[in-house]
Formats: sequence, C-alpha cells, structure tokens
Amino acid sequence: MTPLQIEILMHYYTRPGDYREGDFSAPAVRETMEYFEDINLLKKIPISSDTSDENLYKLDDRGKVYLEALMRVPLPVWGMPK
Repeated sequence: MTPLQIEILMHYYTRPGDYREGDFSAPAVRETMEYFEDINLLKKIPISSDTSDENLYKLDDRGKVYLEALMRVPLPVWGMPK
C-alpha cells in the first residue's frame, strides 16, 4: 500500500466530496481509483443531476474495515540504547 493509496482511502473515510474534487486525471490517481474499485475498496455511486454533493466514489465496507485495521497498528516505540 503506497502513501497515495492510503491518502485516497483516508480521504473517503474522513471527508465529504471526491478526492481531488473528482479530478482523477493524474495517471497514479486514476489507476488507484480503478484498482480500488476492482478490489471493492471503493465503489462508484450513481449521481443524480439534482444533488449538489455529487460524489463519484464512496468507501466500500471492505475499504472501511481495511482502514480501521490499519489505524489499529501501533506506532513504533523508540528507546535510547543502553
């Protein structure tokens, strides 16, 4: 999992609206969005023309479970050598 992939999943976990305001034109972003849709971490949602918050993607249950597991990983504890 790359930092970009984690950032995208965290975006959908914590914020309304699409990542980069729906601009997925950067190759790494577009490939990640397609990959996450293929493995059921994100899902495309239908957009109705009469809503103002039109998201193209939403975090799927599998994506939420993955992120929650990732957030439970403890931070490393560093100590001074004796």
